[in-house]
Amino acid sequence: MAFNLIQLETFRRLALEKNFTRTAEYLNLTQPAVTQHIRALQEHFRVKFVNVVSRKTTLTDAGRFLADRVETLRGTIDVLERDMREFADVRASELRIGATVTIGAYALPKIVARFRASYPDLRLLVDVQNTADTALSVKLGRVSLALVEGPLEDETLDIEPYTDDELVLVLPATHRFARRRSQIEIAKLAQLAFIFREEGSGTRRQVESALLEVGIVPEITLTLPTGEGIMRSVELGTGAAIVSQLVAADCLHAGRVARVRVRGLQLHRTFRIVRLRSLTRRPRYSRTLSETTMIARATDVLANERTFLAYLRTSLSFIAFGFVIARFALFTREIAELSHATIQSPGFSNAFGIAVAVFGTTIALFGGYRYVEADRAIRADGSARLPLFPALIITGIVTIIGVAVSAVLVLVR
Repeated sequence: MAFNLIQLETFRRLALEKNFTRTAEYLNLTQPAVTQHIRALQEHFRVKFVNVVSRKTTLTDAGRFLADRVETLRGTIDVLERDMREFADVRASELRIGATVTIGAYALPKIVARFRASYPDLRLLVDVQNTADTALSVKLGRVSLALVEGPLEDETLDIEPYTDDELVLVLPATHRFARRRSQIEIAKLAQLAFIFREEGSGTRRQVESALLEVGIVPEITLTLPTGEGIMRSVELGTGAAIVSQLVAADCLHAGRVARVRVRGLQLHRTFRIVRLRSLTRRPRYSRTLSETTMIARATDVLANERTFLAYLRTSLSFIAFGFVIARFALFTREIAELSHATIQSPGFSNAFGIAVAVFGTTIALFGGYRYVEADRAIRADGSARLPLFPALIITGIVTIIGVAVSAVLVLVR
């Protein structure tokens, strides 16, 4: 006679309760049914699991062994139940990912917004911690994957690079080094008091390692857990900091701090996707693998969109500048004709303006070409897509403007 899961669950509860009556009440069974389940297990394994003396229930050695194994089996069954429910109801899905502080605060919001627009039915939860704690969350199964900026080596994890970042030295805008146009020497770093992230931070670990390699032991005057706190402290003159360009961007743009370049010191790092290495993937993980990869790859999409817009802005600037030059040359000629003055021919200026407008048009076409190539590469990767059609429309409009301006300038020479 084969045993079943109901009999094992009955034995598990009896091992916990040490009483047949309470076990029956908990499982909503009769006491004879509980006794029958235990007897069936003992007959199947041909060993006694329970002793009852003076109405006191105790487990034999075999009973204690089976109780331990049943607990382990119960955990496996619970996981199986949860995973199979995910197959049955893929619409009501939830994805929890981890991110380190810099990525979570500065890179992830735009990525998540794009992700939510593409997958509105998937609830996304983000845990933000430093690199060490984030890696631990992946290993413990608290998150399905994580995005980290710090160096990480662990044979139990799959670690895949997805984009690059640069660390920059920032100082108070009034600092004497900030007023220099040229780079400073590495030895000057020994004169600075630094503001660092907390222990366990990937940024801190990389900065300390890079400085020690060039013989600089940094003087740490303050430790803070967030990039915002560090930048505010630099702004107030507390010290210097080496932070991600993502962290420093707003303060640098506003002129509240200054970036200082150091001769011979370039700090580049790689952002990475971290997943738990496993022979088999959980159902939800299999379902959301392309989505989670898309989260990371979306940074490439955003970067290509920014580059494309920069090309268009440059193109329009050149077209407008060429138009102004040519029109100014024609205006000068008209004034000279009205005043019967003798001036040098404005032909060169007009031709130069036309050339500038044509150059601007070429920039727009080149920007569109680069955008199409980027879209092709991203589509080949299969993880993200660029909004290609609107970009082509915008490129076409700017090109038409450039051609029209150039044609008008040629016709009115």
